[in-house]
Amino acid sequence: MSIPIEFREMLMDIVGEFFSELGPVKSSDTIDVISSIGFSGEKIKGNLSLGFDEGFLRATHPMGSEGEVTERDCDDWGGEIANQIIGRTKNRLLSHGVKVDLAIPTVIRGSQLETLKDPRTDYFEEWYEKTARIYVHFLAKFMEDIDFKKEIESESSAKEGDAFLF
Repeated sequence: MSIPIEFREMLMDIVGEFFSELGPVKSSDTIDVISSIGFSGEKIKGNLSLGFDEGFLRATHPMGSEGEVTERDCDDWGGEIANQIIGRTKNRLLSHGVKVDLAIPTVIRGSQLETLKDPRTDYFEEWYEKTARIYVHFLAKFMEDIDFKKEIESESSAKEGDAFLF
């Protein structure tokens, strides 16, 4: 079963919403850091990978100008971005009656990084280019059809991007 276009559009909307919150940032075609996070449920399982150049991660890091942003800080931030996007995706899936569990983000650093394409799996890849140049690679296996046009009441307790401190 291939990745439904409605799902692809939903994911790219989530990516766009997240990166528009950070504002426009100059970034390059180079991928220095890939952050990847898996997910699994009864109806869908897969992996989201995001590719960044280090300059983007430095420019958008929450510490900003408060202090020196180290290479390790950039790696952590890349993992957090993947975590934020897959968390928002999980919430949207829940509104379609789909529950998934998330894995822990993995961050890989190197030079000339690229994702390998396996013709036996369903995936899409796209460069998000509205406010920055971010590589998005999404691999998924749908075990059954999901109606992305129909939303149901979800049990999500927080609006995406909100934080609760206790």
